[in-house]
Amino acid sequence: MKSISITAETQTEEGDVLSLCFINPSSISLEVSDIARKMFEINKDLFQKINKSTDIKFIYVDRLECRNHVKKANSTYTDFRNSTKKNQKNIAFFPASGEELKKVTRIKTKFGKHVDIEKERISYSEDSPMLDLNNITLDDLKNSTDVCSVEEISIFSDINIRSFLIHDFLSSDDSLYEVGYKVKIAFEHQFENYFNSVINALKRSIVFLKNYQTSATFVSNYDYVTNSFSDNFSRTIFKQLAIDVDTFDRINLSDKNVVGSELGIAAMIFYNAKYLIDSSANKSIYGRIMRNLLPTKKTSPDLISRTVQSFESLLQSCMSMYGLESSKLGNPIETKMYNNIKSPNVISVETMETFEIDRSSLGYFIFSNEQKGLNVFSSEMYKTRYILEQIRYYPEIKVNQESNFMTNGERSAFMNLSNKTSFLTPVGIGVRDQKITLDRGPANLDLEALREFRLMKSGKYLNDKMGNIINEKSTQKIGNSTLAGFNLEVGKPRESILGRSTEQNMDHLIESKYYLGDTSAFLNSNLEVISENHRELKMKDNLKVLSILSDIIPKSFIEQKNKIDSIYNIQLSNQNSIVRSAIMSNEIDIESIPPQIKSMMVQDFVQNPNVDPLANFESSQVLSETQMNIYEVRLIRTFSLGENGFHNVSDRIYESVSDGDLSGRSNILAKSFNYEVSELGIVKDLAKGTIYNNLILIRG
Repeated sequence: MKSISITAETQTEEGDVLSLCFINPSSISLEVSDIARKMFEINKDLFQKINKSTDIKFIYVDRLECRNHVKKANSTYTDFRNSTKKNQKNIAFFPASGEELKKVTRIKTKFGKHVDIEKERISYSEDSPMLDLNNITLDDLKNSTDVCSVEEISIFSDINIRSFLIHDFLSSDDSLYEVGYKVKIAFEHQFENYFNSVINALKRSIVFLKNYQTSATFVSNYDYVTNSFSDNFSRTIFKQLAIDVDTFDRINLSDKNVVGSELGIAAMIFYNAKYLIDSSANKSIYGRIMRNLLPTKKTSPDLISRTVQSFESLLQSCMSMYGLESSKLGNPIETKMYNNIKSPNVISVETMETFEIDRSSLGYFIFSNEQKGLNVFSSEMYKTRYILEQIRYYPEIKVNQESNFMTNGERSAFMNLSNKTSFLTPVGIGVRDQKITLDRGPANLDLEALREFRLMKSGKYLNDKMGNIINEKSTQKIGNSTLAGFNLEVGKPRESILGRSTEQNMDHLIESKYYLGDTSAFLNSNLEVISENHRELKMKDNLKVLSILSDIIPKSFIEQKNKIDSIYNIQLSNQNSIVRSAIMSNEIDIESIPPQIKSMMVQDFVQNPNVDPLANFESSQVLSETQMNIYEVRLIRTFSLGENGFHNVSDRIYESVSDGDLSGRSNILAKSFNYEVSELGIVKDLAKGTIYNNLILIRG
């Protein structure tokens, strides 16, 4: 379906799901009506005129549910139970005709009743009267739960596309693990009705004209010797038209009496029917038909007969070109080829892919730590957001002699930071019941909370990799000496890691198997256990064990093999760095590199030449989740154009957010995407983490 699309876009930290629905009313009729498609092919101007009356009446939203997805394993990790239940449930129904839809919320009262209301416009003062919504009271509202909300957002009104944000409140229903959505549109269009009315009018005109033709051939009405109509017949016809017989040579065919007569109506119907099959048809046809039909000295029964035949031929042409048979029309008065207008058409579309709800409570906040659901920013607020990003990571980027190998153009491209509007790093990290705030910079974050996050992210990755298998027997606590709860054991290391301070670098050339036993495996996917074990170790001040866990486990399970492990690999000052090689061989677009990464490439980034921040225990973890954890913000610019010239709302065109977008008057809708610079080894962990509230509306 090209005229309707619905996609589940993101979730909140509570597990609510946000979806976007786009509708192109201009092209709906093309997808459901053969008459509309043929008319568009033949006469686009006529199509556009009729299409203006296409109206969306109602929108239904159904949730497609997958519940109780449970896989459990015995001690040998053999899957022995898998239970899945699928449902379809209506969660929203709202009128969509007329003006822009205000936010409508479906609530569920404590008695289980569903009500659709404009919740934000209701006053909850004690003296407010009872609501007139099937006797719903303010007390019912106060004790209700939200099911779903739908609001229309003004984004693409300039191209006549309607945009809806659907917020599905699922936080209280943790049995759902996967959802999809189905949207049904009830709408009205006039194509069949218009075609039907023209064809039936044409048939009625043919019936009338045949009777008129018969009367014109009577000997009493036409003198075949003088080849002229009798004065009595002409006077009768002209009187019906309120025309003076003495001035018939100067008849005003646009006179309302003429136009409104049966002959005038027939001539106009001929033009309307001709316009169905010929876009070049001109209203001058009306005058020609009238001059052929009126009983003047220039006409004859034969000419009238040929004119009636042209009506019949036109009827057949219309039916043929629109793929119909005249026999299907039946009686011109009784014919109803299609549904009555009072019964709107209904079309539906489903999400192309299901959305898997992440219940791990591990994820990132890109735009805001405060806003939930759709982030709504002014242009100035968004500018403030990326300016704070700049203050944290690249307040200034200086290159000196280290850039001498670059050409002037390359150096200019490196110093160009115009893409800063489109690259952000997280402002917060969600880990279970807490939030790691990053908006004060990486130096001020909670390191222990970050360690817990990376440990649990490792567990989640393994959990996903092994098919959601939960080991029912792996819930024991960890001890200082065994690490049993993590299903780990510390083998005899080739080099002592416990004796190193956290300020020292870890030898990145030593593989993890030398720190962990050869048979060790991180098979405990129970995130609750991991979290509890981490916090127990933290309480016992066993920070050395935590250092091992937080560094080695992520390195072993979630870090990609091509990730850089030394800052000197991307420094311009290092003649052997991969960045120098990439620049000199033109393997990388220098200007497109995010500013956060450019700042790591200059010499000033390394404050202590004796410490490599990417080999250091603590700083490498911090950089992985902050400065190197880059997201590109892209707005939905428009939609692709189909062969018919209409926008296909199922095919979005994304572009990076620019300064120009923030200076415009129009609203923009954007989301963040994982971004990597693989040529330089700037890559994400295999477990990328959920991006919460990953939609932003920037108001112009």
